[in-house]
Amino acid sequence: MASGASQTTLQEAVDGLNVLCACHTGSTLTEDIRKIVSELKTSLLRHTSPSHAFNSCAGPQLLLQLLSQCACAGKDTVLLLGVLGNICALDESCRDTVMADHQMIVDILRRTEECDVLNTAARLVANLSLDPHNIPTLLADGAVSLLVLSLARGSNACKRSLLRALRILAGNSNCRDEITSVEGIQAVADCLVSADSHVIGAAMQTLVAVTIDNDAVPSLHNNSYLQVVVRHCHHIETHIREAAIRLLLKTTKCSDGRVALSSAGGVETLVGLMESSSDTQGLLSDIVRSVCLCCREVTSRQRLRDCGGLGTLITMLQEETQLVIHGAIVSALVCYYFDETTLKRMVQAMGLLPALVYHLNKGCSPLTSPEEGCTDSDEITAIDREISPLEIDFDCNHGNTTLMPPKPLQPIGMDSEPSPISLDDFPSIGPPPSKRPLLEVDPSTHVPPNILDSILSSSCSYSTVEQRPHTASLPNPSLHYQVVLLLSRVSHLRDCLPLLSQPSTLSLILKAFISSNPTNLHLCKILARVLMSPHCFQNVLQTLAPSSLLQCTVTGTGEGSLSGHCVELLGRLSKIGESPYGQGVLAHMLLRGEDDDKHASSLAVPLLCTKSVRVCKKLMLSYGGYQDLCSLATVEGSLQSMALDSLLELAAHLPHFTHHNPPPTQPPPTKHCRYMDSDLFPFDLTLVIIGGGTARIPVHRRIMSESSDVFRVMLEGPYREGQSNEVTLQGTSPSTFIALVHHLYGCSWQCPHCPPHGSHTPIQSYGTHELIEAIARVSSDPLPAAHCLSVMVCAGQYLLNQLSTLCQHAAVQYVLPSNVVEMFCLSRMHECYCLSESCLRVVMAMGELRRDVFRNLITSYVGNDVLNMFKMFLNISIA
Repeated sequence: MASGASQTTLQEAVDGLNVLCACHTGSTLTEDIRKIVSELKTSLLRHTSPSHAFNSCAGPQLLLQLLSQCACAGKDTVLLLGVLGNICALDESCRDTVMADHQMIVDILRRTEECDVLNTAARLVANLSLDPHNIPTLLADGAVSLLVLSLARGSNACKRSLLRALRILAGNSNCRDEITSVEGIQAVADCLVSADSHVIGAAMQTLVAVTIDNDAVPSLHNNSYLQVVVRHCHHIETHIREAAIRLLLKTTKCSDGRVALSSAGGVETLVGLMESSSDTQGLLSDIVRSVCLCCREVTSRQRLRDCGGLGTLITMLQEETQLVIHGAIVSALVCYYFDETTLKRMVQAMGLLPALVYHLNKGCSPLTSPEEGCTDSDEITAIDREISPLEIDFDCNHGNTTLMPPKPLQPIGMDSEPSPISLDDFPSIGPPPSKRPLLEVDPSTHVPPNILDSILSSSCSYSTVEQRPHTASLPNPSLHYQVVLLLSRVSHLRDCLPLLSQPSTLSLILKAFISSNPTNLHLCKILARVLMSPHCFQNVLQTLAPSSLLQCTVTGTGEGSLSGHCVELLGRLSKIGESPYGQGVLAHMLLRGEDDDKHASSLAVPLLCTKSVRVCKKLMLSYGGYQDLCSLATVEGSLQSMALDSLLELAAHLPHFTHHNPPPTQPPPTKHCRYMDSDLFPFDLTLVIIGGGTARIPVHRRIMSESSDVFRVMLEGPYREGQSNEVTLQGTSPSTFIALVHHLYGCSWQCPHCPPHGSHTPIQSYGTHELIEAIARVSSDPLPAAHCLSVMVCAGQYLLNQLSTLCQHAAVQYVLPSNVVEMFCLSRMHECYCLSESCLRVVMAMGELRRDVFRNLITSYVGNDVLNMFKMFLNISIA
């Protein structure tokens, strides 16, 4: 039917109906009127567009006029209400027209006794409620209470219409309050036991809409109602099942609902849906959150534990696809904080630790979200302020809170096995609250009714905490903080320490501690408990924890900095390493371990065995630790930096690097040059020096022979030089040799009567010239440095040990980070051991630069010589 034709037909029908209505006076409709109304109903159902045209023709007014003349019973009322309901469902203007007689419609609801009339009237009210501005008027007329009262006497079809009307009206908060006040929730819940699945589905959807406010939920906390809801969570009809699940999820939002739900078997149902229901994937995150909320109740925690729900939650915690619900899962696991048995079970059999440490290091993000406005140190401080003075213990069996005093801390000695939880360096840590004696509660002290609700609450006010440290609510912790809280609790359990110290787990905890800014004190305490347990010592070594802690000590100063905490942890670990047990573990790893174990042990020995050089020598030399450490230091790789740090620590505790040998005494300076004074006696030998120039130096044969074994053999042996009065020497500069001659005559090697340093000419021996030039180039006094080194090399050539030693001690002042490699190479080339040792000692004293300089030295072509010297010094360190 075309639109124009429809409008013409409607107009004709309305005109005809108008003529008949003008003559109609009875309470029942005539056959003609009934026929026209029936045709209108069929026409309006087939075509939606004529509804507005029907309203413009004043059709609804005629139907309302006829309805006012009819009694509230019979087929005529059903017919008229049906037509009005249809047009109100299709057009907003029709709803506005019908609402003009809203009191009449509500009166029909109030007076009717027939189910068919009630059904059509409820449908009309529901369609009128589609416009939110009509709802307050219907509420004021009492339509809500009438709909609720009618639920008890209607048929299944009637109940569906009544429930639909209530569900639409529940979009208004005042209507929800009205439904609750007239016990409408109970009336709707009674429909859940109907045999009609459509009625059950409508009731479920209505309950979901009515209970959108948490204040309305307690009306459903009846065990019989919840048992029906739980049963319908497995209904064959999808819409019923999903509505029941949504209603069940709403019940978990308050404490009373969770308690009732636990008694009705709702926890097991939620766990089953969480584990295996494939058609509730859209609700999976909400289901998991509801299960986590149930964990705040004691009975629910027990049921969740017994039905295997904890394993499912931990499995989801390990899945990256479920990141959105990981925060809720961790909050649920925190509720088992004081349940040691369950915690052990989760750690030992369910894989809790890998899931926690994964979140501990995920992105190394800040510990709080921006909207929380607080740092990790603020949270920890607030938490410690709340719990430290009077520890709160949660009784999992009775749900009570009990105040506990902290146990006095005892220092740890190596004569007995160290306790994993007694830390005198970390005084805020004490034994688990369950092990402390009870303390009588002070009535004047306010204690939160449930410490877990306080920890997991959303309120956060630090100003309140500062003013009233024992009554303020705890801050809202982030996921990171709750993970740390669980790890801290696990570290109190002795049976769980070996798992916590597994290399894969401990390395991630150590990484999180090192990267925390500001320093996370809770992670520091967790590490302290693990490091102080002898049973975890081998795992700690395999994690390379000593080397990692040592690298952190390079940066930061102060007692409370990361560096200070790392020093304390390393000191604690060294106590176990120096004990007989620790030495046995180190020796076992060196002798019988795999390559990784050997590497870990060789890296740790110089860091842990610092007080006994004898023990260090035995482990490093006799058991092959030093050889393994040298191989790590000379090969580029991930462990090279750690190996260099271990070598530096080894050198720092060797006497040859801590005690300086005084330089030998040299002849006191004199005003007169002894060589110049010797010209009173005739010279009997001339030395011709050829090297970068030529010089003739007169000397006395006897003095030269007595001062140097080289000259004695040359001048007194059966050689040509012994028979000649002139000897030619090559490879030495004239200025260098003149300084040597002055020394042989008893002058200082830096005699003021020697030729000036500017007359220095390079030495021609292979490689020496390049080294001296490289050293002098970066020196602040290039000429004196080159002269000193040239005299040192020349003295070594003619076996003048005293002069060589004097020059070596003088050359130390020219050792710089930029030339230490060349200086060490020069000393090794000419066997100047004193200078070699001095170079290493200078490197050890370079402070922050020593790591980089030492790395350059080890990785250079003289690296093997450096390592051999270390080995020699370690060998002779034991008297």
